[in-house]
Amino acid sequence: MNTTTRYIGIDLGTSNSAVSYFEAGEVKPILNSRGEVNNPSVVRVTETGISVGEKAKKHLYSDPKNTFKEFKRLLGTQSLSSADCRGKQWQAEELSAEVLKYLKAITCEQLGGDINKAVITVPALFEIPQSKATAEAARLAGFEQVELLPEPVASGLAAGWSQDHAGQAWLVYDLGGGTFDVSLLETRDGLLRVVGHDGDNFLGGRDIDRKIVQWIFQQLEQQHSLKIDQHDAQISSIQRHFEDVAEATKIRLSNTEHSVLELDFDYQGEHYEYDIAFNRNQLSELCVPLIQRSIDICLRLLQKHGLEKDKLARVVLVGGPANMPIIQQAVTEQLAPLAEGNGDPMALVSKGAALYAATINLGCESSQDESANAPLSNQLWLQYPSVCSELNPMILGRVVDPDLALAFVKISDQRGHFNSDFIAVDDNLFMTELAITAGDNNRFNLHGFDANKQPLEVRYSSINIVHGLNMSDPPLARTISVALADGNARSFIERGTPLPAKRTFMQSTVSPLEPGSNEVMTIPIVQGERKQSRFCRKVGSLNIEAAQLKKTLPVGSAIEITIEVDRGGDLKAQALIVDQGIIIEGVANLMMETSSLANLRASAHSLNNKLSQRIKLAFSERQDKTIAQLNPLVEQIQPILAELDDNNTDDDSCHRIARILVDIEATFESIESQDDLIDLIHEVEQLYYYTSSSVAQWGNETEKQILADCNEHMASAFRNKRKGELERLHERLQQLNYSARKNNPAFWCGPFEHWASFAHASTDPKRSDAIIKQGREAIANKDYSELEKLTSALFSCIPQQYKNLGQPGSHESGIY
Repeated sequence: MNTTTRYIGIDLGTSNSAVSYFEAGEVKPILNSRGEVNNPSVVRVTETGISVGEKAKKHLYSDPKNTFKEFKRLLGTQSLSSADCRGKQWQAEELSAEVLKYLKAITCEQLGGDINKAVITVPALFEIPQSKATAEAARLAGFEQVELLPEPVASGLAAGWSQDHAGQAWLVYDLGGGTFDVSLLETRDGLLRVVGHDGDNFLGGRDIDRKIVQWIFQQLEQQHSLKIDQHDAQISSIQRHFEDVAEATKIRLSNTEHSVLELDFDYQGEHYEYDIAFNRNQLSELCVPLIQRSIDICLRLLQKHGLEKDKLARVVLVGGPANMPIIQQAVTEQLAPLAEGNGDPMALVSKGAALYAATINLGCESSQDESANAPLSNQLWLQYPSVCSELNPMILGRVVDPDLALAFVKISDQRGHFNSDFIAVDDNLFMTELAITAGDNNRFNLHGFDANKQPLEVRYSSINIVHGLNMSDPPLARTISVALADGNARSFIERGTPLPAKRTFMQSTVSPLEPGSNEVMTIPIVQGERKQSRFCRKVGSLNIEAAQLKKTLPVGSAIEITIEVDRGGDLKAQALIVDQGIIIEGVANLMMETSSLANLRASAHSLNNKLSQRIKLAFSERQDKTIAQLNPLVEQIQPILAELDDNNTDDDSCHRIARILVDIEATFESIESQDDLIDLIHEVEQLYYYTSSSVAQWGNETEKQILADCNEHMASAFRNKRKGELERLHERLQQLNYSARKNNPAFWCGPFEHWASFAHASTDPKRSDAIIKQGREAIANKDYSELEKLTSALFSCIPQQYKNLGQPGSHESGIY
């Protein structure tokens, strides 16, 4: 049998999906039966079966109950679709699996063989639950092995492979149907490196369509006196029809200045047909806030990395909306020149994924049965890199035909740039170093010889090696932290860390846990870049149940927490209870939480009031800089308030709005905290001297080395005056101080006296008084082991509101 290895890349998009494959040094897209690269990410369910793609999409308006789209935005959530004709409610990963099955089927049909391995792309800012759900969708679709790759990284890899950008910095601007991603990349020594990335999971072409739909409703009322009730039973099908019309017209306006919104719908027993004129300028006016939002994210990314706009070599545009002239103009004017010759922006992501599959050797082998008309099987097995950044890759060969008397081989490229000497075949094996041309697809011929160096006819697979950009391991999109009981987030694996990654830190419990009880201690796992965990997204939790304990877990018990993320973004966590030698593994509730509409309204109005009050104060005190910082936040929250009051908000919108509100509040707090920088510097300085004293008295050699390292970082932090750097140093000093003080036998005296000061509020005054009396005796007798137990017992008598629990954003954490 002959076998051919093909490398599959899948762009699993919000609106459209695509597949490409890498074979024999070339990357090609898979075309569907319509001869198109794009396949609508739409699924339709009927009594007789399931359809996917364009066949399903045409029923969005006529059969909305059974036709589903844009479910990618709900991956990793607990949201279910409305019941279909079979009574089934679908999860987003189940619907995504149907799209992947379809893509798998058309690929198998065209290439032959079983396609069971692939690289699947995800938005760069997908959080752990969303990545996990994508991997689950692939499993449901029948894939045995998948790797996840950020979409903009795939785009950059494809563009970088085709052109030489060594030493340059550039952006990949990826505006898809439902998400926006931007990555800052650079290439050095043939390695594509992700310097950083940013984006918005809820900004995409769909949001542009929404703006057009809102405009359509306004025009129907203004031009035709038709006001459509947003609570009408038909509003869902009307909305879908308008969105389809909006999308089609938006695409047409990429190639023409004027178009028409062709509406054809039924409402309250009447049939309506309207043609509403719509031009590129009107579209631009509607899009400006959204496009500017994407540009601001790009500028924010550049600022984070200290890169001026004029240092950008180019911008790569990816996604359907990238064809819009207003986006191309905004990017060119505010960022950098556009890339030239990138090919179809819709296929760029899947092509990059296929190329990446080749670099990590994640290939599918297709077998062809021998027949009278089939070619004879190969006589050599060859191993070499399909893609490499080195100019001198190795090739290894083995003779697999026992009847072939091969003694020597010579290898040459088809352009005459490389010709090897005779290479001896020893014990049916040979190996040599090739020379390839930079930035080219290098094709080689192999010539066989017998012991007398007479030519032999040898059958072998073609040798093709592409010299291109390799990339380092895929980066983590968002920092993974553990939420602490005081409302802070303890960073474990920082954003941009190459995957796989594993980190272990020691934390302590804030409350006792008694065996035999039904209590659970929660270790919340969050993702985000903020120090306060309430501004981060909870993506899971590690739960320690009382039933798992051998004995009482007292306050202050050491918990060694390990968090691990693999290349596909799969999260694993482990907690080691040091004193008991018990290991708790697994992550519970790996789902993104959805805020209710009522809670979102309350949060939005509360935040709007805070912004209004602060702006009034800024005006009265002539704080021009603060006013300039707050005005964009006020502008950003107004459409959110209007959308929440519209009563037509689905789960997707709730996720999007919740993220925007968190970002607005975090930015607001950042503005408010700027005046605290001087105080923070003073706090770090004081804490350093306090910690120095603790380490000098009770610290071990490791802790003394950590203190010396902190001293070096302190000089840099004071000089740069970066709040984040100072906060991390403050946190590190706090932990070091606590660690050193715990070496003091009398450590528990402090915590005991602290909780004794709350005895007046005890839930069991008599028991508390007795414990305090015993504790004071233990202190006098220097019985610190007994004092630790008494501190835990006293803590259990203190009311919840007096404990260091439930701080804003602590996610009910049981550790510190």
